[in-house]
Amino acid sequence: MALSAVGAGCYLLLTAPALSVTRVKVVGARLVDPRLIEADARSVIGRNILTVSKKRLAAQTMRPEIRSVTIGRSLPRTVVVRVAERVPYLTVTDGRRFWLADRSGLPFHEVRSPADGIPLVALPTGVDVEPGRPIRHPSIRSAIGCIEECRVFRYKVSKISVDRAGNLCLNIGSKFYVKLGQPVAIPKKLAALSRMLSAKPEIGERALYIDVSCDDRPAVQLRSSEDGEPSVNT
Repeated sequence: MALSAVGAGCYLLLTAPALSVTRVKVVGARLVDPRLIEADARSVIGRNILTVSKKRLAAQTMRPEIRSVTIGRSLPRTVVVRVAERVPYLTVTDGRRFWLADRSGLPFHEVRSPADGIPLVALPTGVDVEPGRPIRHPSIRSAIGCIEECRVFRYKVSKISVDRAGNLCLNIGSKFYVKLGQPVAIPKKLAALSRMLSAKPEIGERALYIDVSCDDRPAVQLRSSEDGEPSVNT
């Protein structure tokens, strides 16, 4: 008798019109338009809130910008979709378009121009970029490794360019750029750059670029002199 009463009670709960979902509330979306997530979750409208599969709905609402989704219930009629978006670590470009990417190098959101305050990585021509899919080309790992090493030396990276041969060129927000060559021995190359700038701070004002691709033989190309004659390497 008791079991029958329990069963009847459960049936009433799972079929009660008062528990039919009428609203999807999205929390935490900034890059993604919340209306898009609501549209992804529209299949739960009209269903009993107690029967909504959290796992299935979380999978339905995933997008490249989203790192994780948590589904909650706000009785009697509201399903809450709480999203945690990916954190931009850099901007990548193929020379025509720009995407925010996370620390792993995964592109997840297209933007109109480079994002302020985070490094720009210019990939070699022909590298495929698709939001939500890892960039397979080794240039992205080289660039990320370089950014992390630069932080050890407290260099604020504004841009890294990678050519088709894999050579790195670094802009640290100064008037000059730094040629690093192949992505090997980066700490030694940055240490050579640091020693050069410490010994001769004026180089930073006069240099067009500093080449530390051979860390034991760094070279400087100075800017043209005021009379228009090109300067020489030092």
